[in-house]
Amino acid sequence: MPCCPKILFVDLDGTVWDCLDISLLTPPFTGINEDEVMDSSGVVVKLFPKVRDFLKWAKNTGFYVASLSWNIREIAIEALKALNIYELFDNHYIEFHPHKGLVMKKAIDEIKTLIRQEIKPCSIVYIDDRTIHLDEVKEEVGEVVFIHMWKDFKDYDEVRRFLEKLIQEECMY
Repeated sequence: MPCCPKILFVDLDGTVWDCLDISLLTPPFTGINEDEVMDSSGVVVKLFPKVRDFLKWAKNTGFYVASLSWNIREIAIEALKALNIYELFDNHYIEFHPHKGLVMKKAIDEIKTLIRQEIKPCSIVYIDDRTIHLDEVKEEVGEVVFIHMWKDFKDYDEVRRFLEKLIQEECMY
């Protein structure tokens, strides 16, 4: 039975931006250009190429787009706003502990009430640069579509093409 992807969870550190732990930085962030900001101690954070276009595409395609990050929420939110990508997400599930599976499960319960539809694990796409949370995600949520960024996909154009193909195969019935 087809399973159309509808929820997109995106990690932040090492996936959306080049910083591996935004929680270690010191706000406020100052814009350098559209894709770079600097914290108050001079550390520069850069968005990965085409991530902004990818997030816009995902929202325009009908995905419910949410960040899923293990960070200090206030610092991550400030970085998202400074990079002008905060609004490209429907919601931000950012908690300062390593249990992304539990956070995703809680998020799905919340999203179900918002979109008023059942959410099957196969309709969830999860993008992360590391696999360390995958076992817990599978245990708490089920078998989601996992995109191992920078290992299985070299850039966001590849991710977009993969998702376009998945949508075409699964949603056009």
